[in-house]
Amino acid sequence: MEERATRAPSRVPVLKGEGQIRSKELELINSDNPTEIFEEQAVEAKGGFGKVVRAVHTVTNAVVAVKKVKHQNLKQQRDNLQEIMFMEEAKELPNIVKYYTSYEHPPHLWIVMEYVEGAPLSLFFSEKNGTLLQRLTEDMLAYLAQQILIGLEALHHHQIAHRDIKPSNIILSIHGHVKLIDFGLCVDVSGGPDYHMVGSSYWMAPEVIRGALHSTPVDIWGFGICMAELINGVAYSSMTNSVRMMFDVAIKGMPVIKQADWSDAAKEFVESCLQMDPQARPTATQLLEHEFMEAILEDSPEYLGDWVHWAFYESDDDEEMVVSNGSLPKIKQIDEEISEDD
Repeated sequence: MEERATRAPSRVPVLKGEGQIRSKELELINSDNPTEIFEEQAVEAKGGFGKVVRAVHTVTNAVVAVKKVKHQNLKQQRDNLQEIMFMEEAKELPNIVKYYTSYEHPPHLWIVMEYVEGAPLSLFFSEKNGTLLQRLTEDMLAYLAQQILIGLEALHHHQIAHRDIKPSNIILSIHGHVKLIDFGLCVDVSGGPDYHMVGSSYWMAPEVIRGALHSTPVDIWGFGICMAELINGVAYSSMTNSVRMMFDVAIKGMPVIKQADWSDAAKEFVESCLQMDPQARPTATQLLEHEFMEAILEDSPEYLGDWVHWAFYESDDDEEMVVSNGSLPKIKQIDEEISEDD
């Protein structure tokens, strides 16, 4: 997609000339051979970005997730460095997948992260027709929303906009934990809003689609779309094509709730996230204080973990869930992303 502006994204090292970025210069990437440190076990996800594998540290037996991305040309190196810089900054924040280290192993960069036993939220929608494999109860939805918002609140407090909040970037564990992943499109907004058109089409905020200035409210929009999909029980990607979705969102916003059997608090909570005016959207902190949060029960984390476990091991939708060696279901395709350089 055509670039909307020429300034470089924030916190990206300035690349001079045509020389390669060196690990020693930036001290962000290890030069050790990762194949001598980790033993790969299974491919967990793959897509246009590369792939994610489950691996074991050969000395400690610690299980980690390794994201392998191409790291050859200057654009790839710049984008990869931006991602690991944000991951490094956010690694101690709540409900953010923990970043450990990176290794340069030509032609790839290995990004080593916390391994979460579970699956991305996107896998809980049927690949056949986009319907939710099993409906969430209201307390479970409120708990899931709370955990996502805790992560967003922490990012926004550090003036980081994620810009790619969508089901495939929200990991649910069988223990009821929720983690945000994939920081490749993050931007530092401490110096003001950004104006590049980036994100994933179905969850992209109207101001981004229109090429307007944008900041952390874009994450609230993406979060609201995820919640609307859960309430309606169907993925928007199964209902319309991405171009039509973006056109409709940019012009008239998003029709939200189609299911009637949710509380008024739940409906108002989701609808508030999908205001056309980004300044009218509540912040993550304000949403955490919303009446809908009162639906959370003491056992909600356990219930969510059971829900994940059900979809993991007991779902009859074998075409959707392919469990390998007791690990994550394999992801057949990752949602398309749009970046300013595409």
